[in-house]
Parts: sequence; C-alpha cells; structure tokens
Amino acid sequence: LMGARDVGCRHSGKPNDDDGARSSACDSTSAEEPAAKRQRVNNGCSWTGALQELDGHLGSCGFVPIPCPLGCGARLQRRKLKEHSVCCPKRRVECEHCHEGMPYESLEEHVAVLCPMYLVPCTQKCGQTMPRKQLSAHLS
Repeated sequence: LMGARDVGCRHSGKPNDDDGARSSACDSTSAEEPAAKRQRVNNGCSWTGALQELDGHLGSCGFVPIPCPLGCGARLQRRKLKEHSVCCPKRRVECEHCHEGMPYESLEEHVAVLCPMYLVPCTQKCGQTMPRKQLSAHLS
C-alpha cells in the first residue's frame, strides 16, 4: 500500500529492520505517531500491520483492556473475558431452591432472607421444617 507504514515494534510502533531486530527508533520516541497509539501497541500483542489498520485491529485485539460487560467494574484484557465470566460477581446464577435468576453477588442474601422456597425451621420450635413461603400459614 502506497504510503502505508508497518507497525511492528512493541516499543515504538516503528517497523522492525529486515533482519527482525528492533529498529533504532525503539530507544527513542517518535514525534510522527501519537503517544496513545504507541502505548496501545505496547500491551503484549504481537500484531503487526499498517498504522492506519491499527484502530481496526484494536477493536478485536485480545490484549486490549476493556471494562467487564456485566458492569462489575473490573478492567481486563478482552481475551480473558470468558475466564472472568465464571467468577464475576455480576454473573447470572439461579437459586437452587426457587430457580429465580439473579446476579451472583445477590445470591447469599436471597437465600438467607428472601427465597420463598428455602427450607426454614419453625420459629415456634415445633421441630418442623418448611419452605419460607409456608411459615406464616404454619404459624397461624
């Protein structure tokens, strides 16, 4: 591509020399490229390509940090989303007692206080255990 510049060096965004060694520009800052683009390239990704293709690459690059799509506040590399989705406090889970869906972070309180199907002992100490939703009728 006429006028296209290859981005290769993780340190400066400058192309590698033909022998694969880092270019001498690795040791200095280039005034030709915005600092933000140089910094984004230095994230562990080994992608190389024309500078004008960098923004397109960053839209799918697994090494780009992004916020958790579930809204927990974590920032993680795109490639680690699947791993994070199994431990995110905002992940959706189902209560094993009533089968209601909710964020994981709400499950403990739901079971302890709200779940209508959670088995609770009679507060009058009659020895019976019943789903929480039946307790008031039992006590009447």
